[in-house]
Amino acid sequence: MTKKRILNTDELKRLVKSVDSDWEVGLYLLGYILNNVARINAFLKEHDLNEKFFYPIANIFAVVNIPEKDRKELQKHKDLKKQSKRIKQSNTLMGIKTNKELQRIFKIDKKQIDSLLKRNQVELPFPKRYNDKTILKKKLNKVWFMFEEKGFGQKKQINIILDLFDKAKFSDINSMTKGAFNKIRVTYQEPAIKEYRIKRKIRLLIQGLPLRFLFHIYSQSLTP
Repeated sequence: MTKKRILNTDELKRLVKSVDSDWEVGLYLLGYILNNVARINAFLKEHDLNEKFFYPIANIFAVVNIPEKDRKELQKHKDLKKQSKRIKQSNTLMGIKTNKELQRIFKIDKKQIDSLLKRNQVELPFPKRYNDKTILKKKLNKVWFMFEEKGFGQKKQINIILDLFDKAKFSDINSMTKGAFNKIRVTYQEPAIKEYRIKRKIRLLIQGLPLRFLFHIYSQSLTP
């Protein structure tokens, strides 16, 4: 029997971060992923997806294979943290918006500040009703965004995810489900692409903002 190599602390941190920005969520999902590397790689090879797709696709395999109640609680946990971060950022931005001296120091104007406030408003995860598919939608969004960046057509995108659901044995949707293609299209793919286009517009609006200003806003969100 081959002895498994034990990960050191730095390796573990890197892997967890690759799975999810939240330590607890990433660590939870990583267990499934490490036990199914060959299965995930085989899926990527079959659909000619490069290594950049490994963790986004691995996340989907993991999320559909954990208990429903855990899917719900993981997303609630993530959103509470994100909500706190965005509120802190927005409060800082509102303070800068009313302070002409700070605007002068950072070389920004109210229009640029408004673009960041709009981004935070779009991303604030509240109020919301949670179900066990919320985290699945979030994880799928990353994959849809990557498909869109690669120029994949809608049919190709949906067929890849349908095959993933089949191979992951997702009980809610598989190729035997009546109207499975349209269910994925309406429930997951089209809302994600709409969100992708909104975020892309906002990203273009905030391009060119001074790096020290963005660092200041980010650092404020980390203060207790």
